[in-house]
Parts: sequence; structure tokens; C-alpha cells
Amino acid sequence: MSESEGDDEKVFSVMKKKSNKGTGFSSFPLSKPILNALTRKGYKNPTPIQRKTIPLILDGKDVIGMSRTGSGKTLAFLVPIVERIYHDKGKSGCKAVILSPTRELAMQTHRFFQDLNREVGLKVVCLLGGDALGKHFTAMHTNPDVIIATPGRLLHVLVEMDAKLPEVKHLVMDECDRLFEMGFEEQVTEIVRRLPDHRQTLLFSATLPQSVVNFVKNGSHDPVLIRLDVESKLSENLTSCFLSCRESDKLSILLYLLKEVTKKDEMTLIFAATRHHVEYLQTIIEKAGIVCTHVYSALDQEARRSNIELFRRKKIRTMIVTDVAARGIDIPFLDNVINYNFPSKPKLYVHRVGRVARAGRSGTAYSLVSADELPYLHELHLFLGQPLKLAKKDVQKETGILGKVPQTLIDIECDSLNKWHESYSDLEGLKKVCENATKQYVKTRSIPSSDSISKAKEISQQDIAIHPIFRNYQPEEEEVKRTDFMSSLKGYKPKSTIFEIGPNKKEFFNVMKIKRKHHDKLVEKTKTKNEKMGEEDSKGEDYKDDKFFLPYRSDEHFSEKGLEIDKGFSNPLDDAVFDVGGDDQKTMMKSKNGVKWDRKKKKFVGKDSSDPKKKKIKTESGVWISASYKSDIYKKWQEGNKIREADEEDDRDAEETERRDQAIEKLSKRSKKDRRPSKPELKSKADLLKERMQKDKKRKFMEWRRRQKSNKKSK
Repeated sequence: MSESEGDDEKVFSVMKKKSNKGTGFSSFPLSKPILNALTRKGYKNPTPIQRKTIPLILDGKDVIGMSRTGSGKTLAFLVPIVERIYHDKGKSGCKAVILSPTRELAMQTHRFFQDLNREVGLKVVCLLGGDALGKHFTAMHTNPDVIIATPGRLLHVLVEMDAKLPEVKHLVMDECDRLFEMGFEEQVTEIVRRLPDHRQTLLFSATLPQSVVNFVKNGSHDPVLIRLDVESKLSENLTSCFLSCRESDKLSILLYLLKEVTKKDEMTLIFAATRHHVEYLQTIIEKAGIVCTHVYSALDQEARRSNIELFRRKKIRTMIVTDVAARGIDIPFLDNVINYNFPSKPKLYVHRVGRVARAGRSGTAYSLVSADELPYLHELHLFLGQPLKLAKKDVQKETGILGKVPQTLIDIECDSLNKWHESYSDLEGLKKVCENATKQYVKTRSIPSSDSISKAKEISQQDIAIHPIFRNYQPEEEEVKRTDFMSSLKGYKPKSTIFEIGPNKKEFFNVMKIKRKHHDKLVEKTKTKNEKMGEEDSKGEDYKDDKFFLPYRSDEHFSEKGLEIDKGFSNPLDDAVFDVGGDDQKTMMKSKNGVKWDRKKKKFVGKDSSDPKKKKIKTESGVWISASYKSDIYKKWQEGNKIREADEEDDRDAEETERRDQAIEKLSKRSKKDRRPSKPELKSKADLLKERMQKDKKRKFMEWRRRQKSNKKSK
């Protein structure tokens, strides 16, 4: 450790001893400008994750902070980092790097940092993908104190500039599990290798998968794990409503929720599967007279930034997004979240609904669940450790219940939708694109477990009542009859088989009659045997001793399984399989998917036939990264700036030389006047000749002038 670092640690230890005792932020050893900024923003008491981590970070320890979404993890690392850099302000160079998985989260972190930085005066830059690289080069040349960036853009800038960050003392990875899940492991590893080994590493996330654990082992020094709110994954102030419906009825239910269930002054966030769903839903919702905006990853950076600001400032109260906005985005005063497409992973649901019910506020999460999404709903409840409750007629409690939507409400909205699709041709095109996107989305989402699929079949066969949120709705007699009829159809089992319905039903009727007579005895025998076994099991229920019984699954098996991240896109066991050749459609399609069409060669070529190191470059640390990170953009930017500087220098030199020449010329004129000789009394021959020639020329000119005047008078 250097002498300067040792002095900093002494300063922080002294401040810690002098800190006031209390429950607010004043109990921490923080400087007055930072406390003023926290008070100005209305932060009085720290959250549990802030209370645990801020003292550790101020002491210079590596920290892994795990806490529920919306628990204040951003301030937990920003406050101590600003405090430490504030005392190290005089030293030049970047002192902290904060990595975020998405642009929106990076912009949010930058905004929080600027709020704390008003009286501190640190230089901070935000490097985001989609912005001009020249702008980032200029920002890096200002020698900032803090860099907030997405990993891909920061690595691009560092590789282009061939730069390292040797003065960095703090590395923060916000939503670190998402960084590795989105494929940033290669970029993060290369960025870390460009930082000094003696630094403080801070990891913050709601989950801790194995990939992050491996990174911590290699990149941290004796980290402290702070794990809070593990048991309660959802906020206590959150109301969850699950609405069972058909896939074709989702749009009608969404319109009814926006019009009738949610209030007009409430802010609502709608999650859809793909950007095609977002565009289609926005068009439909605007046709219904509701102003809304949208955000997805393929949208332009400036458009994403402006749309989020419009929604954040309550100028537009409805926004449709994909999962790009499901992690870490803090939207104050958000009231409702609607899951138009139910998420295939439990932790994704937790992060989606974590946008509401933050900082003590209440909120509601509505989820539209179709038949093929019921297994994911079952997996969610296993992950939460809660039983799935079905709506009943007498139940008044709303949260965590799966119920139906009255059919008449769906029909009313369906009529409007059909009219719009008939009137506007563009809607039909968007609908087809959305249907194709749904097919691709279904192919790519994770497959539920077999237990969840069987449980979903059982749930679909049960009689589910209307959800309690529609209890004020009075159903008509026709709807009651329809509901009773549909429930009776579920339990209907025909006595005759398909063989007894066809044209030769007499022959098959006799065959089936003999078959039933033969097998009825076996069926009765099996029933009695099962009943006896059930009685014996009921008598011996207390055979299990809970003190010594070890279950084959832990109590948190489904919870930990829901937190895990897929290890890769391909299974390593696939390489060891010996396949002779496919003889059915499935295996043949699998082999066909292994090739792609090459336009230049005009034939199919193998996808994996190319060199894995092709279109890649090797860095100084030995890591192979994409070649797109290295080009001549920075050199061109440097040349352009040098040309401007040279032009300005040339102009300045030209002005100076011109001024110098004018001054010299004035001095020479003055000296000539002073040194002018007196005229001689006698003229020379040359002077006399010159004088005669001038007089003769003047005389001839006067004669010519007289002739001209006389000619004009005569005319």
C-alpha cells in the first residue's frame, strides 16, 4: 500500500470515530456536501442494504451486496465512493469505474451521481453505446474522476485509445448477474485486466449465480457478503393479480385494465415479449385514446432517453417496454405493472414487478396468463415458496390469486378491435408481424419442468371463478349459464368410444361390449387394491421422524434453481454424441440447422466451419476480443483535432507577421521622412526633360478636351 493510500485510511478512521450516533445518514462519517445533497433529495434514513454496506465500503473492503430489487443498492455504493474520491480530489486520473448492463441503468446511475456531486465538484463521464465515439474521446481527454459506462462501449473506447486506467481505486459492477447473463463476461474480463490489481471491487445484484462467484474468486480480495431480504423476494406492499385467459383475449383484457381497472392519474408500465409486440400494442392503445410511449433495445439512444424522461416526468402515464427496462430502472411513483407476456423465468418476474412498491409505496402487478404459460406460473410459486391459490366465489382477498375475466367484458373490447382491424390496413400487417414474433419467442423461451406441465394440466381442468378485482361487476344470466355449461363440459366423459360412432357401429358395439365385460372385473379389482393401500398408508402416517428424516431436496431447492443462470448456449455433452444419421423429421431438421447459405459460394456451408479466432484480435492480456473494437476512428479523430489546432496556429502566426510588417513599414516611413535630403537649386538634364514631357502631355490633353466640347456643341 502506498503512503497516500495509508493517509486516506487514517483520515477515514478518524472520521469514523468522530461520527455522530444516530439512525440517519448523519451516523456515517460523511462530509457536509454529501449530507446536504442527501437531505436535498429527501433521503433521511438509510435502507438495510445501505446501513450494512456503506461502513464497509468506507473502510476499503471488497463487498458483495445482495438485496431485493428497489432496496436502494445504487446509493449504497455511490455515497461511499463519492466520499472517498472527495478526499482524493487533488490527484489526477480516473479513480472509479461503474459498469451497468443497460444504457437506462447507466443513465440512472449518472443522474444519482450528479445529485450527490453538486457541491463536491467531481468530473464524471457517461459512456453509452449508440452515442458518437468522438464525443467519448473528448470526454476521456478531460481526465474524469469517475466513469459510468456499459461494458461494450467502455472496452471499445479503451481499445481504440490503447489506454489503461492505472489510477482506478474502485470498481463497481451494478446488476452483476445481468452483466454475465447478457454475454458481457468477455468485455468485463478485459476491462478488469486494464485496471490495477490493488483496487476495491464492489458487486451489487439481487441474485448471485455461479458465474459471478467464479469471477469473485479471481478478481476480489477477501470480499464481505451482505445478503438481505432473501426470504421476502417480493415487497409486502405489492398486490399480485393473475388473470387466466386465452392468448387471443389478452389484448381485450389489456384495454379493459387500462380503461376501467387502473386510474387515469396512475402510472402504468406494460411488459411485452419483443419489440414487435411493443409496436403493435402501442398502435392499438393509441387507437383506444390512451397516450403512451415505448422503449426497446433496438430503439435509437436519444429516443430511448427522451421517452423515459417523458414517462418519468408524468407527461405520459403509460409506457410499453421489453425486458431491457426490467432491471435496475428506478421510476418514482410508479403504480402498476402489467405482464402482457408472462415471463419464462421466476427471477425475471421478480425484477419486473420490482419496479413498483418501492421505498414504502404500494403497487399492483397484473399478469395475463394463457394456457401455455401456466407451467411458468407454477414454477414462480415454487420459487417464491407460496402455494398457488385459485379464485373462488366467496374469496375477497385479491393478492396472489389466479382468476378469470368475465367473458362479456372481453367481448365488448373484441368488437372495437375487430372494427379497427377492418378500418385500418396497417393494423393487420402489424398483427401478422406480431404473430410471427410470438412463434419465434415461444421457440426461444426456456422449457418448463415436467412436474410444472402436469400441474398446469390439473389447474386447467379445475373450475376457476372470476377474479376478485371484478367483484363489482354483476354478471348477466346468459354469462352465468355459459360459465356453468363450460364447467360441466370439463367433467363430461362419453360412455361410447370413437369406434361405436362410425358407419360400422353395430359390429364394433358388440366387440366393445365383450371388451368391457372382460376388463370391468380388472378395473374393480385394481380400485379395491388401491383403496386398501390408501388405508394402510393412512394408518402408518406417523412413520416419519422429522428429527432424523433427510429429504432428497432442500427446502430452498426451487428458490436457488430460479436464481441460477444458464451456463451457455450449447450443452457440452452434445460434442460427445455420435450420430449416424437422422431418419425422422426432427433429426433431419437438426442437421439442416447446422448449415447456412453462403451468398458468395452459392451453397450451404457449415456454421462452425470458420475459425473461432477469425475477426478477432488479441489484447496485451492475451484475451481474444472482437475485431470491431479496434479501428482507425481514434487516429482520424486525433488527426482532425491536430489539423484544427495547426490551422489556428497558422492564423495566429499570419496575424502576428502582418502586424510586425506593418510596424516595420511605419518605422521605415518615419525614418525616410526624417532623413529626406534638401532639393538642389540647379536642375539636372533628366529633370528638365521630364518636366517638358509632362507639360507637353498636359497641353495635348487640354487640346483634345476642347475639340470634344466643340463637337458636342455643333451637334
